[in-house]
Amino acid sequence: MRYLPYILGVVTAFALLNWAFVTFMVPEPEVGQEFDPTQPAPNSLPDVGPQSFSEVPPNEGTDRDEPTREPGSGARNFRIVNGYHEISWIDLADVSFVDKYYPEVEQIMLFPKFGETVQGLEGKKVSIPGYIIPIDEEKGQYVLSAFPMSACFFCGGAGPESVVQLNLTESDASYKVDDWATFKGTLRLNDEDIDQMNYILESASEAI
Repeated sequence: MRYLPYILGVVTAFALLNWAFVTFMVPEPEVGQEFDPTQPAPNSLPDVGPQSFSEVPPNEGTDRDEPTREPGSGARNFRIVNGYHEISWIDLADVSFVDKYYPEVEQIMLFPKFGETVQGLEGKKVSIPGYIIPIDEEKGQYVLSAFPMSACFFCGGAGPESVVQLNLTESDASYKVDDWATFKGTLRLNDEDIDQMNYILESASEAI
């Protein structure tokens, strides 16, 4: 029992430090403020996975074009490799979200408002690297994520802009959790079907 005052002192000091951090270091969000994933949030996870936003050096013998801006292609230039626009998770962060009530599920959910860059990618052939998150391995359903599973949209609190639904061309394709790969396909934006991701990669296949 002689150590009880010491233990109580340590616990009290820890509680005071925690109170000071929460009170003075973590700002409160403004009421009615739209969620913007391009702005860093307190205690937010890093928005970069390994190689996620890195430029891929040119490879000899690769059909690699110079960065180009096509009419209506959005606010930035994209390098094209073998007919696919190389995009990053930073590009897909050009979206904000507002609360919207969905009567079919009787819930308020996040409704996407796509920015100019993302709108310019609608229907484009794109390639993007990321972590693979299995949804239903038996049905061949997978999602590509900017973060590993422990920090992803489903488990770690990342935003919906950090995942891309993979509609694979090969139904027998098999991947493990947190496999790192680059996928190519046609990007489709989704703001209507709540049973699918906001970003969908149609005719998706692994870029080798």
